[in-house]
Amino acid sequence: MTGLRIFAACLFLLGLFARLRAVAFPDAEMFRSFPSEDGYLMLTVARNLALGRGLTSAAGTLPTNGVQPLATLLQAACFWLVGGDRAAAVRFLIVFSTAIAAATVFLVDRLGREVLGPGDGARAASGLGACVWFTSPLALSHSMNMLETGLYTAAVVMVALFFARGHARGSPWPWPRCLALGVLLGVSFWARNDAVFLMAAAGLAHLATAGGGTSLRRRLAEAAAMAVAAAAVSLPWLLYNLLRFGSIVPTSGYVHLRTGELAANLGAATVALFEQATLVASFEFDPVQHRGWFVAVCGLGLALIAARTALRRRTWDPRRGPVMLMASLFTAGLLAFYVPFFDAPYFLRRYLFPLSPFFALGWGALVFGLWTRLSASRARLALPLLASLLLGNFVLRDGLLVRGPWRGGPLFRNVDWVESHVSAETWVGAFQSGTLGFFHDRTINLDGKVNPEAMSAIRKRRHQAYVLESPIQFVVDWASILEPWWRSDPALGRHFQWVLRDPGDNFAVLGRRER
Repeated sequence: MTGLRIFAACLFLLGLFARLRAVAFPDAEMFRSFPSEDGYLMLTVARNLALGRGLTSAAGTLPTNGVQPLATLLQAACFWLVGGDRAAAVRFLIVFSTAIAAATVFLVDRLGREVLGPGDGARAASGLGACVWFTSPLALSHSMNMLETGLYTAAVVMVALFFARGHARGSPWPWPRCLALGVLLGVSFWARNDAVFLMAAAGLAHLATAGGGTSLRRRLAEAAAMAVAAAAVSLPWLLYNLLRFGSIVPTSGYVHLRTGELAANLGAATVALFEQATLVASFEFDPVQHRGWFVAVCGLGLALIAARTALRRRTWDPRRGPVMLMASLFTAGLLAFYVPFFDAPYFLRRYLFPLSPFFALGWGALVFGLWTRLSASRARLALPLLASLLLGNFVLRDGLLVRGPWRGGPLFRNVDWVESHVSAETWVGAFQSGTLGFFHDRTINLDGKVNPEAMSAIRKRRHQAYVLESPIQFVVDWASILEPWWRSDPALGRHFQWVLRDPGDNFAVLGRRER
């Protein structure tokens, strides 16, 4: 048991170092460490808010709601503390994101102690699962991407912990506890708006526990109290969206809301859940994830895990039931929405990441059981070797010895070109405008994620005209995006010419022709 705790502590320290080491990087390397393309979109809006420009992009000229509000407000506070300095704020946010991830470790451990049952074994299993989650390649990238992912995951675990403790303390629930859970659900909605599925899961799981001294009528009243509190907390953001932009759904919510990617989404979801179940595997940059045979293997692995869980259900501690049901319903809600109605399979890994703490607890329980069995057999001598191999895997996969693929930062090619060839006063357009827009203020987003005007133009099939009527002088992006777009309307050829086209490096620049 002591050896297992030491191993878990080593993993936690490794995860801590893997995150915080980026703070000491030079600016250019630090900017290329953790922030993702969409992370830079959110950082741009947060910086504008800190500078008194409101929730805007494009140097404060385009109001937007294409962000998740809670993370944006917290990031804006960080920018305000350092006077809007980009490098200082990103360093600050690396530390802040690390603190959120470390707090999540604590919450996951506490959740494990609630649902895995009493005793030293349960505590060891929950601690191991939490520390492995913290250091896993999956959590390292998604909890540090400068998006809402890590904050939202912490909120989901907090809701699950509060829900588990409420059901462990008997029925019926006191009204203050119902209202408090509703407030937590509302805060989760501010963290990310697909928390509506978490709200539904918590309500349905709570109703399912009716009986045993608590009537269905009482459970309905408790669920209604939760719903009222959650709606009250969520209402300000919904009203802001409705009154300012005409819809309660943020602009970014419409960008990828299309059907037609069912098979690809199903495969991406299968691989993502398999990564969460194993924790030590990450296929984000591995082309094998797109092969049918590999998706089938991942699906088979998930089916075996589900079957084993179902067979052991009768031996569970009774306190597991409500939380397991809530987690299952939450998973079903996310899959039912993102798989059939989303057209960006590469984002499913991030959208399903809040489920990973639940898998981590199962991983911890499974490995602790294996550890116990091996300790009582002649195979105990293999335990240090297995632990060393696992630790070595984390060292390599986390990029402590090998530079991760994100280090190359292909979208920084846009930044480098603009900084070398374009003045700060010149307007630039980009479909992938996150990284570029963070470093060049006068950047107009063209895919509609943070630009309602571009989204409206796309819907009206006049996107090319929108660009022609704008002050944009250069359009900078991947060649695979710009070439078909440039060919889509002859007017673009009359007003824009190729400044640079490099299909081999997938980079291109269009410049407005002189009149």
